[in-house]
Amino acid sequence: ASIVTPQATPAPTPSPLAYDAVTGSNARIFLDFSDGFTPKTGPADLISAGDTSLIVDDPTGLPRKVLVINTRAQVNLDAKYFQFGTKDFAIQMDQRRNKNQGNGVTFWMDGHKWAQYNDYACIDHFGCPRATGFDWSEWHTHKIVRKGGEIIQYIDGVETNRFGNKPDRVFNANTVQFYGNHGGFTGHVANFMVFGDR
Repeated sequence: ASIVTPQATPAPTPSPLAYDAVTGSNARIFLDFSDGFTPKTGPADLISAGDTSLIVDDPTGLPRKVLVINTRAQVNLDAKYFQFGTKDFAIQMDQRRNKNQGNGVTFWMDGHKWAQYNDYACIDHFGCPRATGFDWSEWHTHKIVRKGGEIIQYIDGVETNRFGNKPDRVFNANTVQFYGNHGGFTGHVANFMVFGDR
């Protein structure tokens, strides 16, 4: 009788939108602010000029650097790295507001064509459904995914909204910013990540 040697099952290939929230594994861009505006992963010129005084120690005591977002602070990212066309992609970051209140923008591409608020996402031609039941003065990990014709919102790894049906909608940004003016956001973001092919 022949002896059959069991073969190891190959590990599954991770989705391009899979992620590790701590290390940024599989992220195309991972900016944790520990080296100023130089990403851990991604292009060194992602932010060509930014006010480094906006990078501070985490005010909640976590051992990391974070970016101050307020109505005066504006940090521009190079739009050439945000040319997604109709492909799947995701943008993720940790956010906390100084008060338990929603409706404050922290990041956007071309204004409201892609706006990430501290409690929801407003995506042009897709919708603006809100998430409730969170204390927005605490840190939460927000991930907004464009997958096919849908936008999927995750907060702390849990799907909170799925909306839209626009598979032909193109996302090629002209302007990309961390910006707190719309909605009067004052607080912080950390661990900014971009997933998916450019």
